[in-house]
Amino acid sequence: MQIIEVDPKDCVRWKLADRSGFEFGDIFALAQDILKNGQIEPAILRKAADHPEQYEVIASSRRWKACLEAQIPLKGIVQI
Repeated sequence: MQIIEVDPKDCVRWKLADRSGFEFGDIFALAQDILKNGQIEPAILRKAADHPEQYEVIASSRRWKACLEAQIPLKGIVQI
């Protein structure tokens, strides 16, 4: 298992994700926490089937959105 860093702009949300947008909570607060303490848990990613230069965020959509907000790389594990 290898943790990589990706530009969160190169990620898309998994089409089968079950968390709706209003369940994300305070993304700004999470972004500030990640800036202060770092990203503790990596996201679970996979290469997007229709756009191989992008990743689908399978798990950790909140962390992805927070890294996007903070304009910092997203740490993730790529699953096949």
